[in-house]
Amino acid sequence: MGLPPDLEGYWERYAAQTAAYWARVCDANGIDPSIEPDIYPWGPVPIFADLMLNLILHGSKRSTAHPMLLHEVEGNDPHKVGDYSIILDGFARPACVIQTTSIEVKPFREVDEPFCKAESEGGGIVAYWKLGHWAYLEDYCKVHGSVMSEELPMVFEYFALIDPS
Repeated sequence: MGLPPDLEGYWERYAAQTAAYWARVCDANGIDPSIEPDIYPWGPVPIFADLMLNLILHGSKRSTAHPMLLHEVEGNDPHKVGDYSIILDGFARPACVIQTTSIEVKPFREVDEPFCKAESEGGGIVAYWKLGHWAYLEDYCKVHGSVMSEELPMVFEYFALIDPS
């Protein structure tokens, strides 16, 4: 049984659309087009990806955090200052480009109010940030054979919005 007609060639169209978007962004912003950006939606669930994208495009979301464990699991390094990322919407279409402006690896317990405000979730309140992230991280750690703690190494990243689609 083949693919439904509307899905035929989907990934090829997606890759071509993303490459064309990156070329336009590079041209408009003087970025070297040979740079390879990370390409990802902001979450595994389309509605969550769109919610986070909305905070980037229309809100004040300019930071994000994740456990260093993620890099061990996925076998890659955290972003570096100057790295570019193409953020996809919930349908895997390119929606914006961000650039990493600051990276800091420190324990979960060291999250601060300026970071929480820049993340734009929960009004910048540290206790809210910790509560919300703890629940997610506790499950993530369990699935990957680790234990959530206040000492969990976290990657705290600030970014700038370079180009909304």
